[in-house]
Amino acid sequence: MVGIHGLRTRPIAAAATCAAAALMLAGVAAAPAAGAPGKQETGAPFAVQGSGLSITNGGSSVVTLKAQGDARWAIPSGTDVTTWIVNADGSPAFTDADGVATAKVSGDGRTLTLKVTGAEIDGFTANGSGTLGVVPPAGAMTVGGGGYEPVQVEVGGFTLPAISVDSSLFGSAFTHSKSTLKEHLDGVVEYGSDSSATIALDLDGLKAGKIDTSGATIALVDGDGYFPSEYTFGATELGTDWVDGELAYTLDQGDLMIDTGDYLITDTDSGREWSCLGGDGSGRYTFNLEVSGITYNGLPVASQTFPLHVYIYGQDYSGPDAEAAGAGTPVEAVLAPLADKVDDAPAPSAAPVWTWVGAGDQPVLVDHEADDFYVTWPEGVVASALTAEDVTLTMRSAYGDEKTLEPGVDYVVDASAGETQIAVTYVNWAFVPVYSSMSIAVDPTALEGEVPDAADLVADYDIASVYAYEAQQGGGGTRVDGTVVAYSFYGLANLTEASQIIADVTYTLGATVDGTAVYYAEDAAGTPFLTADPAEAAVLDGNGVADRNVQLIGNSVYITNRSDQTVDLVVEGETVTFTKAYAGGGLKNPTTADPGLTALPGYVIPWGTTNWITHEKWSWMESLRDTEASGWRGLEPVPHGARFTQPVERGATQQFTVTDPDVTWGIVGASSPGTTVSADGVLTVAWNEASTYFAVYARSTTDDSISGIGSVSISVRASTAAVDKAALQDAIDEAAGVDPGAYTASSYAAFTAAYDAAVAVLGGAGATDADVEGAIEALAVATAGLVVA
Repeated sequence: MVGIHGLRTRPIAAAATCAAAALMLAGVAAAPAAGAPGKQETGAPFAVQGSGLSITNGGSSVVTLKAQGDARWAIPSGTDVTTWIVNADGSPAFTDADGVATAKVSGDGRTLTLKVTGAEIDGFTANGSGTLGVVPPAGAMTVGGGGYEPVQVEVGGFTLPAISVDSSLFGSAFTHSKSTLKEHLDGVVEYGSDSSATIALDLDGLKAGKIDTSGATIALVDGDGYFPSEYTFGATELGTDWVDGELAYTLDQGDLMIDTGDYLITDTDSGREWSCLGGDGSGRYTFNLEVSGITYNGLPVASQTFPLHVYIYGQDYSGPDAEAAGAGTPVEAVLAPLADKVDDAPAPSAAPVWTWVGAGDQPVLVDHEADDFYVTWPEGVVASALTAEDVTLTMRSAYGDEKTLEPGVDYVVDASAGETQIAVTYVNWAFVPVYSSMSIAVDPTALEGEVPDAADLVADYDIASVYAYEAQQGGGGTRVDGTVVAYSFYGLANLTEASQIIADVTYTLGATVDGTAVYYAEDAAGTPFLTADPAEAAVLDGNGVADRNVQLIGNSVYITNRSDQTVDLVVEGETVTFTKAYAGGGLKNPTTADPGLTALPGYVIPWGTTNWITHEKWSWMESLRDTEASGWRGLEPVPHGARFTQPVERGATQQFTVTDPDVTWGIVGASSPGTTVSADGVLTVAWNEASTYFAVYARSTTDDSISGIGSVSISVRASTAAVDKAALQDAIDEAAGVDPGAYTASSYAAFTAAYDAAVAVLGGAGATDADVEGAIEALAVATAGLVVA
């Protein structure tokens, strides 16, 4: 319930998990909660006869349940009783539970024969072997003419290998100082020789011949920070090479690829790409793979998920940006009695009352405001000695991730005899894991007086820990015609139309007719005419495939940049060639996006902000910078420009240096033959360089880890020099094919001197026309002077 000042009170149910958590804090074993099935064989109105269920293969197994005293079974023969069968903890024993078990009633309702058909079992919910119970529901029997209270009775067991996966699957790729992985810079995800997962089956007396993987598959399944539909996954086959119950599973380059949904992409700097800002916000992706379909002796082995990690590195978020944002915005706890914060603070009652005070519908542990949790204690409970160390706050994700907050750092406690305030100042920065719930447990040993029930000392809350966000991919600053930009969104539950987050694209048509600028217009009847007034120009829809091709594919919006597009139209009997002038197509920020957008569990939409990438580059955070996941800290070639892209003109040179002097230099990506980098880091860009982008890298000769490599992306620019060096470039290219072994040493030495001088003129920014002509002539003379050996 949300009230004045964001007051939210939440009654705490006596859930078995909460009770167990509180009792574990006190070092006490938890008993089954009231109403849970538990194992209660005594007092059951029926008894097991015979040896019971023994499910060991795909055949059938039966058990007889004999009604006791005046009890009678009250169901017809043929009833599907699959849901009656449970594990020892009372949970359902089978997945997709129907058709596995049927009942036959005989002997005037006294005898029920329960038959389990192993071939109908799609899966067990428990991993490995286990015991089975049966819990006939209310209405399944009559006892003394009255009703029947459900009771769990052990009826047998099943025998299966336990499956486990030890995964060290790890792929990585280097972006060469770009924010995304560029194919034209040879950017691919590679998996090292030590990247593998061991899938193991464990069972006493395991027989390899009973393992069947003919129907087994590996699949990419749901996880945090990605959608399986974003990728194509090719490594779906498990294999059959079991050795001592174990099998190795590996990935190869190309097994996990980004799927653009057949959107037309022709530019190499376009579309969805792996991003060093993706995954957790620092380029570390964690995917969940699932192995399923293994059978043993005809029975299905439990499915099992295991992780695959991919690290896309190549930008280092240190330096001035990190210094400015690394500390974040501190969150201050405001310690005060609950009555000072709300108008209707609860009075003490028979059990502790938990109250959350905060903005919105749930606690948000990703913003810069404290969330306050209060416990109002019953009369007779003395809580004045409570400290932060006596309270445990644990965040949990839907996929098993947990994070325990640090007392005194992430939250503070202010306690009095009858009230405790827990002020949470923690700010979650990473995009994954997505923590969607949080439990708060108070240690009962820290209380005095009448200690409450354990269940009342634990509170569970749904929380938000990640802002819904987008990752921009493709294009970047290179918006040439045909460049495709993609915006991938995470955390939005109902994104169904591109128009929810992308402004409509429109265009007008302009032309020059008889030296006058005119525009295409239409009258009320739709008849075209020309106008000199731009305000009268027809505004046309530019979202379609023929224009900017705006599409929402899965969770990603794609849009193609267009410039200088023309169209021929007949207006007033004359064919006119118009140029399209586009407008719109920008990404709406959360303030202007569809207000009906909602968030997935664990996320919160950052309404009122100016962009979707709040908390991007989380390795800026000082508290995270020294951890393994703090981003790439490799060599840093200098100088570099914005986002590590250095513009260099055609025909020019650029000196690069790194702090590690013992490196080799090289070029990655397509470049013309005349473009080179010297052993000491001098880049020479050919006068006729055709490529737009390539990268220069430095690799340490002593450190072969990712810390031993660094690069800078080169943005090739047109030369601003007035001197035309094209003829000199041609002369150098032709001379480069001279074979030194074919000529005398003295004549070749003269040729080499002229060649080196020509190259220096080609790369020199201050060369004159005379310098170019002299270099061409000197090279021609030296070439003609070569003497055959």
